Amino acid sequence: MTEYFISVYSNMIKKWLFIFRFSRKQQSALFMQVCLWAVCMYAFPAIQEELPFLSTQPNFSSVDLNVADSTELESLPGIGPVLAARIVKYRNRIGCFQKNTEILDVFGVSLDWYHRMESRLIVSACDAQKKTKQKGHKKGWYTKNRPADFPAYTQRRPLTPLNLNLVDSAEIADFHLIPNYLLSRILKERAKLTCFTAWLQLERVWGMEPHWLDTLQAWTHIGPCEVKLEEKIFKPRFQQFQQVQINLANETELSEIPGVSKGLAKRILQYRNKLGFYLNQEQLYEIFKSPDPDTWADIIPFLLFDVHDTLPFLFVNEMDIPTLSRHPYVGFSLGRRIVHYREQHGRFASMESLNKIYGVKPETWEKIIPYIRLDAARNTTHEGR
Repeated sequence: MTEYFISVYSNMIKKWLFIFRFSRKQQSALFMQVCLWAVCMYAFPAIQEELPFLSTQPNFSSVDLNVADSTELESLPGIGPVLAARIVKYRNRIGCFQKNTEILDVFGVSLDWYHRMESRLIVSACDAQKKTKQKGHKKGWYTKNRPADFPAYTQRRPLTPLNLNLVDSAEIADFHLIPNYLLSRILKERAKLTCFTAWLQLERVWGMEPHWLDTLQAWTHIGPCEVKLEEKIFKPRFQQFQQVQINLANETELSEIPGVSKGLAKRILQYRNKLGFYLNQEQLYEIFKSPDPDTWADIIPFLLFDVHDTLPFLFVNEMDIPTLSRHPYVGFSLGRRIVHYREQHGRFASMESLNKIYGVKPETWEKIIPYIRLDAARNTTHEGR
C-alpha cells in the first residue's frame, strides 16, 4: 500500500515538473514538502493510538476539600505539593470547609485559579464545628486574669484638672488619659510654642482624634503662660545692634543682621567678590534670589556703604581680558575693547581717554567708571567725564 502511494506521488510530481518546469531549487523544495506531508500522514495514526488523550477530552473528577488528602489535591492543575500541604494544614486548623470559597483564605490560592477550578471543588457536610485561631493574648484576656489588687485605670483620674502648660509627661502618663505616642507629640508642640494658649493648637497635633481631645478637655485645662509671649527674644539685640560695613564684613557679621539668613549673607559676599565692592543700596537688588523690597527696607539701615582706596578696583592699564571680563558691568566684549584700545594707542593717560572707545553707551560708563583706576602704583582717582 505504501509503495503504491509513493509511485502515484512520483508520477504526479513528474507531470507537474513537466508542466510548470520548476528550477532545481524549486524541485528540491517541493519534494521535501511532499515527503514531510507523507511522513506526517503515515505517522499520525500511530501517535494517536499511543496517546489516546489527544483525541478524547479527559474526564476530570471532582475533589472534596474536606476529605481529599495531599495526593488528591495535587491532581488539580496548578496545585503542587507545597500548596496542597497548606490546604490540608488550614483545613485541620479550622476544622472543615463550610463552602468552597473558603479555599481563597489559603495563602497561594488566587482568585483566577478558583474561577477555573470552581466546578471541580465540592464541600461535603461535616459535623465538626469550625475552629478559630487561638491567640495567647487576645482582647480582654489580661482584664479577666489580672490580679485582684491591680488598680483600675478608669478609677484613677486627677482630683483637679491638670494644667497642660505646667504638667510633665509623667503626671499625664500616670493617669492614662491618652496614648504615650500622642503625649510625646503634645509635649513637643508645647516646646515649640513655649505654652498653649487655645485648644485649637492641640487640634493641629498630628494624630489627635476628637475623642482624645474631649478626654483632655474633661481632665485638663490650659493655664496662664509663665513666659510672656509679647517679649521678643531678639528685640534687645536688635536695638543695640551697630551698623556693619558691607564692603569689609564677613559672613558671620552679615548673618547677625536682623533679617539676613546664612544663605543671603553668602550671596551678598559672592556678588561683592564679583563687583569688588558695593557703591549704594540699589546694587543689593541685583543679587541672585534677592528678597522683596520690604525685607531690604528692614536690612539696609544696618549697612554702611563706605568706599576707600584699599578696595579692589579695576586697573585698566594693567589687567588683561579675562580679569576685566569677570566684572558684571564690564563683561567679555567691553573688556576686549579696553585691552585692544590700550594695545593700539598705548596706556590710558586719563579717564577721558576711555570715552574714545567705540560702541560704549554713556549709561554703561556711569556704572563702570567708579570701579576703574588707571595704575595700581599711582592709585589715581577718576576725574569727571
